[in-house]
Amino acid sequence: MAQRFGRVNRFGDCADTEIHIVHPTSFNRDDEYERKRQETLALLQHLNGNGSPLALANIDPDRQTAAFAPAPTILPVSDILFDTWSMTTIHRELPGCPVVEPYLRGSEQEFPETYVAWRKEVSLPAHLLESYRHSREDLFEDYPLKPHELLRDRSDRVAKHLIAICKRAGKSLPSWTLDQRGYIKQLTIADFTERELKERIQHCTVLLPPESGGLDDNGSLDGLSPKANDVADEWRDEDGNACRLRRWSDKPNPEPVDGMRLVREIDTQPDADEDMERAAEELRDEGLGARRGRYWRWYVRPRSADDEGSTTALVPIPLNAHTNQVGAYAKKIAAALDLPADMQVALELSGRFHDLGKRRELWQRSIGNPNPTDWHAKSGRRWKPLDITSYRHELGSLLDVQNEIEFRGLNDDGGDLVLHLIAAHHGRARPHFPSDEIFDPDPNHSEALIERIAIEVPRRFARLQRRYGRWGLAYLESLLRAADWAASNKPMALAAGES
Repeated sequence: MAQRFGRVNRFGDCADTEIHIVHPTSFNRDDEYERKRQETLALLQHLNGNGSPLALANIDPDRQTAAFAPAPTILPVSDILFDTWSMTTIHRELPGCPVVEPYLRGSEQEFPETYVAWRKEVSLPAHLLESYRHSREDLFEDYPLKPHELLRDRSDRVAKHLIAICKRAGKSLPSWTLDQRGYIKQLTIADFTERELKERIQHCTVLLPPESGGLDDNGSLDGLSPKANDVADEWRDEDGNACRLRRWSDKPNPEPVDGMRLVREIDTQPDADEDMERAAEELRDEGLGARRGRYWRWYVRPRSADDEGSTTALVPIPLNAHTNQVGAYAKKIAAALDLPADMQVALELSGRFHDLGKRRELWQRSIGNPNPTDWHAKSGRRWKPLDITSYRHELGSLLDVQNEIEFRGLNDDGGDLVLHLIAAHHGRARPHFPSDEIFDPDPNHSEALIERIAIEVPRRFARLQRRYGRWGLAYLESLLRAADWAASNKPMALAAGES
């Protein structure tokens, strides 16, 4: 309550500021939480309308303590749990790996919470989501959920409203759940009782299509309301400019959007050339409503969206220029932190070699490079990215770095660190690369070599985590990411011959 009071008049210049508190008129004295709430109300009444810092400070400490919420149960943890939580590459459920929320905030089984958001992509036809090109997780990597989209409430309340929405909108209502590990599952609300649904959605985000409704005029969850909007495009910067937007079009070539880059194009009628009318009817049947265009294009403003940056640069950036910049920033960061000399060398080399795997024509075509043998690290504003491969350039970099003289001169510990930082700089290698990403379009690399390199990734992760500790290794990974971000957003002036 003290924190809320401070937010109402943080500058101290509003003499007419008022705080209105809505509260029940009776409390269940047999319930500890209810007793604490009643004590809180008594203290608020004792303040007699004065919520100033001085008045709060003068409250009797024993009465304050009596009004505190019951202390949550602190759950015991173990090395096994920490090791399991550190394996962030694994999105699917793991045996013996509970959600982390109760361990962060304490166990309060009465009031687990759930987020709800409304997104148009939930209504996309299933066949458009059956490949890596438009997987549910990839869609949310391109267009992450932002705070302004999210409604939060207790899981039991959310479950009641979801069941009401399902009854009103129909049992076939599409919906997804996004868990804490970033994995998305289909949710069929009609298959659950209210109690089962409450347990199913705890500590998750439920994603609904806008046509499902569920919001009242005040922006609160209301299962009886047919209203709801997808507000993902309402993310804006400090000047009020949209950071991203999505457009529908029938034109095969994307229309330019001032100051933005195209990051995803979804052909909602891939079979239209064979049967245009059937495809249009299918689109309507799948819940996207009246047909607004064949292509759904997603744009983001460079340097404002949280993505890998390869497809959102302002201008094409040559590969060598970028990697030298990252190496220079990594060296500067490591020196400023006064890290051990061998660690500084490892960070600099990992920066210079982290994108070697982008030297593939297939990868260059995927960022829209019109001359795919002219290696670039970032695409230009007029380049059109293509979802044509699940190839990971980090894995290719692990293969290519083996031939670098400076890398081969490192001892085993330094080489391990360089390889892991390269492998992990976009979130993989904790502990592995998914099986569909273990390949390389370069014919000079045999399947046996690729498999050997991939198998070593989780072993190396385990070795380094033992050596540097869980948080220590994550910290070192963050330094390379910081250097990569800095080079992409604020290029530094390099000495002659380095750029």
